[in-house]
Amino acid sequence: MIRVSEISAIKNELDASSAQNIVLYGPQCAGKTTLAHELSGFEYISLGQIVRSYDDNSLLKQQANCLIHQAKPLPPELGLQFIASDVKEKLSDGKKILIDGYPRKVDEYAMMSGWLESERLPAIDMFLEVTAKRGILIARYAERGKRDMENRDFFDLRYRQYMELREYVGNLAVRRIVYDTSNE
Repeated sequence: MIRVSEISAIKNELDASSAQNIVLYGPQCAGKTTLAHELSGFEYISLGQIVRSYDDNSLLKQQANCLIHQAKPLPPELGLQFIASDVKEKLSDGKKILIDGYPRKVDEYAMMSGWLESERLPAIDMFLEVTAKRGILIARYAERGKRDMENRDFFDLRYRQYMELREYVGNLAVRRIVYDTSNE
């Protein structure tokens, strides 16, 4: 694990690595999307942005919205359905990707790893964690305004998922960069 405090250090680490399939993870309001836009050479795939872009009448979006409204996690297969075509297209073309929002849980990581293998696509080879102190995250969340049906229960659910995935990722034999945005 490498801890960094500047975006330039992240860029240096990414440039020095051969990582192609990177999971960008962390709690809501940590700055994942902001960081993703600062990193060049990667295709950014955001589960949240993809879900929001779906037609409101689509069955997939209705299922996701129902669970989000109830502050319940999406089943692993539902999240993968949203991002699979983008991931496959970009990795098949040899592009480097940053995936934000999936996997968010251990069962999602297992599902995605199995799917990547079955599709003969590159495995997840790095995790880029973007985090901040919980009090700062809550203040940012209050300032940001809600998206769609999100509420504080939803924020708390996502924070718990982040903490569980963080613990799990810490035990994997994969490169990990941690970037704390608490002082920004």
